[in-house]
Amino acid sequence: MKGIVEGVKSFVSVLFEPISLFNKLIEKPKNFYPFILIMLIGIFLVLSTSQFLIQEISHLFELEEKLSNSAIIIGIFTFIISGGLLIEWLIQAIVIYFMVSLFSTENREFRAVSSIIGYSWVPIAVKVFSFSLLVMFSGELYEIKGFSGILKDTDNSLLSSFLKNIDFFVIWQYIIMYLGVKILLRGSSKWMSIMIIAFTFLLNTILKIIPEIFTSFM
Repeated sequence: MKGIVEGVKSFVSVLFEPISLFNKLIEKPKNFYPFILIMLIGIFLVLSTSQFLIQEISHLFELEEKLSNSAIIIGIFTFIISGGLLIEWLIQAIVIYFMVSLFSTENREFRAVSSIIGYSWVPIAVKVFSFSLLVMFSGELYEIKGFSGILKDTDNSLLSSFLKNIDFFVIWQYIIMYLGVKILLRGSSKWMSIMIIAFTFLLNTILKIIPEIFTSFM
């Protein structure tokens, strides 16, 4: 119980006192809480949309809507989505650790970098938990359009896919990430931190739309 309370407090701290928390994480990294948070993001996302997933998969593969089949479908999608989110966290941490190692005047542990990046996922958790509650109470599945909604009647599917992965919660995440990188690069120019975050953001978003990139040239 004490560990749960400590974890919740640390997640609240990253929203209101990120700099104080990040300074502590440099000295004493904590990757367990971000790991659990990102796993829960995937679990909540699957559970809140499970009835739609089960219907679609059962119809696609002509499966009987049995409890065992439903459990298998939920288990597979939980593994895929939670695993994908954890890999995304790892990629972000590796990229930022590499760039911080290049430009920082101090040695930083990978554990400290991954811990800070992991805590930047709190806004994404807020987004997913809010979305999950909306779906569960309304009984309807909503498409997350991000900033792609600002484009009307566009034929540029690649740009639309790119903007779909950007919203206020993602921007919030990268602002928190920027504060963490700024602390990791203590003494360096703020533009260096901005450059690292911009590169990480672009790389992360491009990796998400790789299927659209390939299909756009076909």
